[in-house]
Amino acid sequence: MRNTGNIYLTGLSGSGKSTVGPVLAQRLGWSFVDTDRLIEETTGMAVTDIFSTFGEPAFRQHEANMIEHVTTMCRELVVSLGGGAIVNGENRSRLRESGIVVYLKASPRVLAERLENTSESRPLLHARDNDVTKRLGELLQEREALYEEAQLTIETGDLNAGDVAEKILAKIE
Repeated sequence: MRNTGNIYLTGLSGSGKSTVGPVLAQRLGWSFVDTDRLIEETTGMAVTDIFSTFGEPAFRQHEANMIEHVTTMCRELVVSLGGGAIVNGENRSRLRESGIVVYLKASPRVLAERLENTSESRPLLHARDNDVTKRLGELLQEREALYEEAQLTIETGDLNAGDVAEKILAKIE
């Protein structure tokens, strides 16, 4: 699987996109970007503030604009996508056409353990009963078929970022 564009990392919160991305980019000699951070820089607002002030649809529009930018204007990037970026069909098409989409997969239990101290900064993880594992399971059920459309799936389970990056490199080279 040869890549002629970017590498896009997708998956639920906690799957390792923002941790694996810089490691993978460094090994490729590419740049790394995180679409959520780019949105924050562009808007001057934290993702949680965009959600609470303007709602999820406004955030998703910013996200689609950012994906349009990185897929049309940039090459040799490793891009960490927000967990819900793949819900938008146009985003999925742009991503597939401009590079390789890699789904970083882990169970809701593993993801919840990784997110133990950060779930308050992730707006879609707020569950009425504070059960982050259950909420991650619900999100996975809603999105799994879309994640599975990725050209490559890597089970991250108990792997560290370097191991995940090596698995990705082995598959794309």
